[in-house]
Amino acid sequence: MDKTSMEYSKSDLELQIKLLQDTVQKRQTKTLTIAVIGQCGCGKSSFINTAMAVFSGEYHEHALVGNFENEGEHMTRRLTRYSKEKYLEDKDSLDHCYPTILDMTGFQDTDDEAVRETLEMIFEGRIRDGTKLNSKGRRNVLDIVKPLFPDTKVDRIIFIASAKFEKFPEELMKSVKLLTLEGSRDIPIFGVLTHADEIDVSDPKFCKFEKKFKDCLGLSSMRYLRCTNYCSNFPVDNERIPDVEVPVMRFLRQAPIGKKIHYNLEMIGNSSLSFLLTLIIVPLAERLVKDKCTVSESNGTRVIYMNNQCDSVTEAVNKLAELITNIPSEIYHTHAEKEKEEARNWILEIHEIADEQFEKQAKLVTDLPSKIYTYIEKNKEDTNNQIINEMSNLFHKFQEITDEHFEKLGTNLKETLHNTHQHFEKETKKMRSKVNIEIDSVNYRLQDNNFWMWLIVIVVIALIVVLLYLCIFGMPKNKQQFLKSGSQEDKIEKSVVIASFSTANRQLHKAIADTVAGNYECHELLLGGVKKVSSIELTSQVCLVFVDKNERNIILETEVDISKTRSDFVENLVKQGRTHVVVIYCQHEDSHGLTTLYNRNLGNIRKHKVLRQLQRQNRVLSINKEFSSYQSDYLKVFLNESLTE
Repeated sequence: MDKTSMEYSKSDLELQIKLLQDTVQKRQTKTLTIAVIGQCGCGKSSFINTAMAVFSGEYHEHALVGNFENEGEHMTRRLTRYSKEKYLEDKDSLDHCYPTILDMTGFQDTDDEAVRETLEMIFEGRIRDGTKLNSKGRRNVLDIVKPLFPDTKVDRIIFIASAKFEKFPEELMKSVKLLTLEGSRDIPIFGVLTHADEIDVSDPKFCKFEKKFKDCLGLSSMRYLRCTNYCSNFPVDNERIPDVEVPVMRFLRQAPIGKKIHYNLEMIGNSSLSFLLTLIIVPLAERLVKDKCTVSESNGTRVIYMNNQCDSVTEAVNKLAELITNIPSEIYHTHAEKEKEEARNWILEIHEIADEQFEKQAKLVTDLPSKIYTYIEKNKEDTNNQIINEMSNLFHKFQEITDEHFEKLGTNLKETLHNTHQHFEKETKKMRSKVNIEIDSVNYRLQDNNFWMWLIVIVVIALIVVLLYLCIFGMPKNKQQFLKSGSQEDKIEKSVVIASFSTANRQLHKAIADTVAGNYECHELLLGGVKKVSSIELTSQVCLVFVDKNERNIILETEVDISKTRSDFVENLVKQGRTHVVVIYCQHEDSHGLTTLYNRNLGNIRKHKVLRQLQRQNRVLSINKEFSSYQSDYLKVFLNESLTE
């Protein structure tokens, strides 16, 4: 628990509720769509439930909270849009611009192409509400694309991360940031660290984590929040907790749903009197408020605490009203009478000008119809005669041109048909003579070559007899030679491939593998960012596949995951059957110093078909950052047997 965190009172909660309602009711002009993104188990659903409790005043578990850690699954598996109609019970509040909150499945920490395409379709509003985001790839995701509507696009992004997670979601941040900066439009990003009640903010390790989180997303203090959320064990009586709601209210008011609010002094009287009042009253009111308030900074937000002499801003406003009352009434009445007199004179001048202009326009409008009618009647007959003459001339010219063209076309067509007929007769005669000559030649050759045909049949029969003899008596030696040549062509290298999916941990994987395979020829294979891993073929005898620890302990992806890079690569090697595959789950703290090959609590091994097959062959290991003595001895024996066959 953060011992330096601020404790808020009921009055702070009431003040923030009033400011939040004012922001939504008066300052906001458009209903925004806010997408909440993060890894599985980071607290997205809890933050969404807390935000909707802030808006509605009552806590309900709209978004399901929880996950199945040992099984590698999570509660939120569909794309869900929580519009204001879903979480607001007060019908009067539906007229205000409360935001639409977009909840989705947790993404893995990867910069995978399928993840980027899925996020891009979500940001552009091309995925239907309620779509299950657990397909094998992007093929099924493209089947659910709908027509693009502006009101479904994402206007704000809140990236959620857990303050207690040791693994930093850097790759997922890169994907989100790349899409918001280089996409079709810029989308503001905001950051939230949850589980603030389970960490110590003075811990140097957390301070480093927090700074890296803000730097990766480019967050300022107004776009960053460290908070504690409501969870499923919220009290039945729905009592509001200020320590939970006040920071979230400030963040939502200042960041995703709020706009910059400007307060203007109301103008009193004419401009000279307003300027005089501003010079006299504003410095006094500002002084009065400064004397009655204390300002302190905490967690990047500003909090105002009233002391015992001034309990609220209302008292300062009352003091300001007293100052206005004490201004001499003669000044106000003098300026007021002067303004009224000037206004009367100005109105009289306007009326005189308006009456004069109205009379001119009325006279013009009255005379206009008669002038127009006279002009039309005068020019109607001349215009009609001119149009008829022009149309008649055009028709005669068109008829003459058409007759001439048709006559020429008929003559040319007759000549073309006559020439074509003569040419066709000539070519037909030539083809008939050639065909007759070829038929006579073929008949002659058939009659003359009967002897040669019988001779060819005898030779073919003799060749068949010779081949049968060779197949029966000469096959063993030839078969041995063929098998020897075939084995030489299919021979693969007696070497070891070290496969990695992460650039950052590539050297660690190489160092771990050298402890058991240092005496053999080793090759490194980096698969991060490779699109078609199923087309890769290896010529080495053994492949050590290193998989880094993740939050859900997914060694090879299952059917519920969006990307299947690791699973497709291993499954392809197993199907080829030429390379011995060993899968090593790395950096798993519970697998330190094992006396077995892997930790039995890893549920993914039992659920994945290929992992079960490799486990039965003793080719699945889980380690921390080095092999145990038992695992090291086993691998040395395995490599010796596999590479000396």
